Amino acid sequence: MSNVRHRSSDVQKINIFKNYTGIIWVMDSFPVIFIIFKIAVLGTGMFFAVKWHYDQDKKARKGDVLTAVGKISAILALLLVGLLFATFKLASLLGLDMQLAQ
Repeated sequence: MSNVRHRSSDVQKINIFKNYTGIIWVMDSFPVIFIIFKIAVLGTGMFFAVKWHYDQDKKARKGDVLTAVGKISAILALLLVGLLFATFKLASLLGLDMQLAQ
């Protein structure tokens, strides 16, 4: 047996220190736990996103893709011609000289 007597203030200081070191451990370990959780969640999400796109690509037929690309290209070409026409029309309304130099 030990004959050492502890004052109540010493015991309180020791208990406060134990609680304080526990808080420090939680604060120090939070970034590690958070980063591991973040990597797990984002990794799972990326895996399922790639898998879904791969499955969708296998389902798509080649002819459907070519038809869609052709339609989009035709629409963009028509929009470009319309924009060019509108630009020249607006320039002539503003009185700008739009004739080519000879």
